[in-house]
Amino acid sequence: MVLTPTNAQNTAAQGKDTAILQMVEVEQLPEFPGGDNALHKFLFDNLRYPERAKGEGMQGSVAVGFIVAKDGSITEVEVRKSSGPLF
Repeated sequence: MVLTPTNAQNTAAQGKDTAILQMVEVEQLPEFPGGDNALHKFLFDNLRYPERAKGEGMQGSVAVGFIVAKDGSITEVEVRKSSGPLF
């Protein structure tokens, strides 16, 4: 089951950024092309640890948020939480 907005147009028209969600059944949930192993490989190949942080022995994590569009493209990427400005 997946949560989907039921009145996104109504709330947008009213200037609200909230929507009522409903549960709907889907036959197949979305996934990264190639599955979890392909996602892990993509992340390993594309994430870069900051050189300065590496040189100073710093460790940390970053939480990001993003929107996946219907065509699979990623938009509105933002850092939600970070261990520091180098990350």
